Amino acid sequence: MNKSKRVIISFSSNDWYAEHLCVAIYSLLKNLSKNHFANIYILDWGISSENKKNIKSIVKKVWNGEIDFILMDRSKYEGWNVKNLSQETYYRLDLPELLPNVDKILYLDVDLIISWDISSLFRIEINDKIAGAVREITTINYYPDDHNIQSPYRLFFNAGVLLLNLKKMRSDNTKEKILNCMQKHNFQLKTHDQEALNIVLLNERESIHPKYNALPFLRATKHWKHLWYTDEEFIEAKNNPIIIHFAGEKPWKQNCFHPLAYLYHNYREEVWLEPINFSEKIKFKDYLKQKISQITLFLQANLPNKIYRYLIYKPYRFLFRIK
Repeated sequence: MNKSKRVIISFSSNDWYAEHLCVAIYSLLKNLSKNHFANIYILDWGISSENKKNIKSIVKKVWNGEIDFILMDRSKYEGWNVKNLSQETYYRLDLPELLPNVDKILYLDVDLIISWDISSLFRIEINDKIAGAVREITTINYYPDDHNIQSPYRLFFNAGVLLLNLKKMRSDNTKEKILNCMQKHNFQLKTHDQEALNIVLLNERESIHPKYNALPFLRATKHWKHLWYTDEEFIEAKNNPIIIHFAGEKPWKQNCFHPLAYLYHNYREEVWLEPINFSEKIKFKDYLKQKISQITLFLQANLPNKIYRYLIYKPYRFLFRIK
């Protein structure tokens, strides 16, 4: 296989997310152009033998990829602040040393599906930058103020889809800088390594088209001008997303209101997984959270920063601590 026709991709997962990982990988390989081949590295935190077998079986179904599991040290990040996240989110920081012969990789979260050929994303040149990523609206409301960030557009990027320059990460000791930043701020960080990545890579990241990480806000915002996207970029990302990222709206949960959640279930069926049983009546608490999330997403996408932050964000976070 021609080296230029390879795409190199990494996921990080534990056993609980293994089924969703199956769906993500299958959607990726199914939509990958036939003249490309995917090398997929899974940073493994205790995926069972049965689930590994299921994941490997995807390759036999589409025949255009290879999957390797890298067993991670489960104690490595014990004690680090993760709040509502899992420790697997930190494993992407280890990619430069885990794959010493790889210079460029596409890191993907598990809670997404790929609806088109992803090779165009992998081919994007980020030149001397460390990361290519999509800006997101959910951080316009608090990150810049919290860290006195004077970043381009006053927007942080979402780290669920990252095109990483591993070669430069190694030469610049990027992992060490990010871990130092996390230790310095620790419990002040709301999104942990994503926030630290944004702080450390302030001038080391390239902004890429939002269609490569279509977050839920795209369907809520009415004023995309403050994102510094063009009309064409916004409309294309909204109508023809290549990566649909279910950040905050998981399609395997009964109270998910994402309009494209059905695509996850379609791919899930194609990959031989049991359908999720949504026959039980949704609990009132979950219904209430669903409606509040819908309203909050709209307000988040359209209100000025300070109004949203103090009148909406803080009460909203308090409500979602209720089990």
